Amino acid sequence: MKRSVERSGNKIPYLTEKGIFDDWSDKISWWTNGFYAGQLYHAYGDEKFRQAAEQMEEKLEGSLMDYRGMDHDSGFKWLLTAVANYKMTGNKESKNRGLLAAANLAGRFNLAGSFIRAWNDEGDGATAGWAIYGFALSYRHSNEEKYLETAKKVARYFVSCIPESGMIPVDFCQDAELDWEDSTAAAIAACGMLEIEQHISEKEKGLYHEAASCLISRLPEIPKNPAFSRTC
Repeated sequence: MKRSVERSGNKIPYLTEKGIFDDWSDKISWWTNGFYAGQLYHAYGDEKFRQAAEQMEEKLEGSLMDYRGMDHDSGFKWLLTAVANYKMTGNKESKNRGLLAAANLAGRFNLAGSFIRAWNDEGDGATAGWAIYGFALSYRHSNEEKYLETAKKVARYFVSCIPESGMIPVDFCQDAELDWEDSTAAAIAACGMLEIEQHISEKEKGLYHEAASCLISRLPEIPKNPAFSRTC
């Protein structure tokens, strides 16, 4: 870590090329941008770590002023940076950043549905497989039939949109000339369908099992696109 911070300084890293971090300082709202600074705060005893971490934390302040950049992933950015800094040092600016992020996240709570909204709706027609898996798991833990029915409804729509190639696009509504594919969406949707399969009649199982098997079988063929994929 000492060699890395000496080489990279206060970069906001995401990927490496030939062993060297890139810098996502110009994409400050990306969800992983607090990770490296958080690691440096864990190693707080070294002055170089502290300086780099604080500079990264200051950069993240730009995300607080970007509506599109404020979403359900706020904890990944500020719990690991501003909140960690405040707990260790009592830094009032860090406390302010943490409270701003927390207040924004609290504002995403939907009182009618009792859920925290994920991303902001900009009408882009995105489809994310989390609804399939999330509602299926909600049924597992609550036995509320409405969650299972919702998971099945979304799963059937997802299956109806799978291209002949079996390769799941980043967005089912993306332009025809785009060929972006999302292995994570495929894996998450498959997880959800296999979960649904455990809670339905034998007569219904085939659709979900076959779709999940198809998605899983194609996963090794989907190229990794780090700009769009994230781990399940």
